[in-house]
Amino acid sequence: MLSAAGLGAGLLVTASLPPFGWWPLAVFGAAVLVGTLRARPWPRRLLVGMAAGLGWLGPGLWWIVDFSAPGYVAATIVEAAIVALAMVAVPPGRGRLVAFPAALVLTGVVAGHWPFGGVPLAGIPLGQAAGPLAPAARLGGHLLLTALVGVSGAALAALAEW
Repeated sequence: MLSAAGLGAGLLVTASLPPFGWWPLAVFGAAVLVGTLRARPWPRRLLVGMAAGLGWLGPGLWWIVDFSAPGYVAATIVEAAIVALAMVAVPPGRGRLVAFPAALVLTGVVAGHWPFGGVPLAGIPLGQAAGPLAPAARLGGHLLLTALVGVSGAALAALAEW
């Protein structure tokens, strides 16, 4: 069974994307995701990451259906697996608060180049276009924007744990 918290985190990130555009929800989704990874062994982090990836990218990549329904299914599964593997790399202890933003950036790098030459639409930066973090993209591009969402989510999770 996939993690309900992971799925919820992914759906929150999706709600930040167009056409919804509720940019703060990406930070809350990141906070739920990093909080869920706390004290979880790697198989559980894999399941949480896969659930988050499916919740985020299942609806976020829906536009691919207009081109290819099998391509949509393949892209969604592969992209969700990328998120899942990145979450396995996040250690379960307090170090996850530092590693989590890096894992999100790694996810953005890999998804931007592979598979099919990259499927960057539905990425975290797209949901931040109208948010207060967007100007950071001028300095460090979409990866800095992704990192800032990850850092903000990790900070929010740390406050909730404190």
